[in-house]
Amino acid sequence: MNALFGFFAVLMSLGSAGQAIASDSTELDDIRRELVALVSRVAALEAENAALKLDNASTGGSDDAMGTAAKGPVLPAPGSDFWTDNIILTGDFRYRYESLDVQGSADQERNRLRARIRVQAAVSDGLKLIVGLASGSVNPLSSNQSLGGAGSTKDLGLDLAYLQWSMSDLLTLRAGKFKNVWFKPEKSELLWDNDYNPEGFAVSYRSDAVFVHGALNWLESDTKKDQSFVIGLQGGLVRQLGEAKVTAGLGYYELAIAGRKNFFGGEDYFGNSHTCSGNMAFPACGYHYDYEQFQVFAQAELNLGGSPVVVFAEQVQNLAIETADKGWAAGFRLGKAKRAGSWQFGYRYNHLEADAVFGLTSSSDFAGGGTNARGHIFKGDWAVSEAWMLAVTLFSNEQDITSGSRDYRRIQVDTQIKF
Repeated sequence: MNALFGFFAVLMSLGSAGQAIASDSTELDDIRRELVALVSRVAALEAENAALKLDNASTGGSDDAMGTAAKGPVLPAPGSDFWTDNIILTGDFRYRYESLDVQGSADQERNRLRARIRVQAAVSDGLKLIVGLASGSVNPLSSNQSLGGAGSTKDLGLDLAYLQWSMSDLLTLRAGKFKNVWFKPEKSELLWDNDYNPEGFAVSYRSDAVFVHGALNWLESDTKKDQSFVIGLQGGLVRQLGEAKVTAGLGYYELAIAGRKNFFGGEDYFGNSHTCSGNMAFPACGYHYDYEQFQVFAQAELNLGGSPVVVFAEQVQNLAIETADKGWAAGFRLGKAKRAGSWQFGYRYNHLEADAVFGLTSSSDFAGGGTNARGHIFKGDWAVSEAWMLAVTLFSNEQDITSGSRDYRRIQVDTQIKF
């Protein structure tokens, strides 16, 4: 606009100059000086306008002097990929060598992989949609896939699919197939395998000092297939006691499944008591007990000699019965494998009687999976980089502790990369 005014002034000056030449030649030098001054002013205005446009382009501002604060957000240019700002893509890959030595069975070695990918979309303020795919079969506790079959194509399935609604800064609702909401001291798998992703609904309240989780998780939602579910409530407190951050709490999880046939694994009841009736060719089996799992846990995080340390203890009891109804775990972790060159070492001891917990959801690695077992778990991790981890885990356990017991040894060597 300033340039147009300058150009108009030049035209007016030229007209005035023509009249002056006709009337008095002595004014010619003055007119020339005015013309040169006007042209210089136009050039200066054009340079100033170009500089303002360049500054706005570099800062995302508007063309006027008020900037974007006065006009609101700048819309993306046509054809830009601005929608990707609402999408987060994560994943991981793990290669595992595994050796198993079980008393009374042939030794076994195998190579396995796990691949997972997750997409998170911010649909609107407070509402997210998460979908994840993972390798493996229909096993609810594992995404591992054994290598073999002459290089055959491996299975891939829906591992996560849920909406997450943050109703406030402290309150969150999840619905679908989601990551387990229950707090697990130092990732203890006494009740819940770390790879178990339940299905149903969960509500979580979490502040810096208090957390409360409630959930209804379907084991079977179809009434034609004997509808069953887990309903649970867990709460805890987080306190700073001296140099230690302490988390402690209680949990209660109820499954009314006495007489119901198993949910997965053929005739495997994962250590839980079950009874069968009918003839030997076609037995009708079912769980012998209900499960009313009452949990107590505590965890302390502190720093010793510049190294992070975590110690924990956990106990569970099935209140629905009076025998083979208890389980507990305790252990520690020294160090934290996070940055390149850092390491950690962990130890825990598990003792799990046959009907202390619902065996299907307990650790699938400890003593071969399920209950009625006890023993040690040692694990060491080393970070090659922030994204690349190496780990070795040793299980030295006993199976079937109520009927003589059998030795169980398992070694896992992992390399895992996350993005």
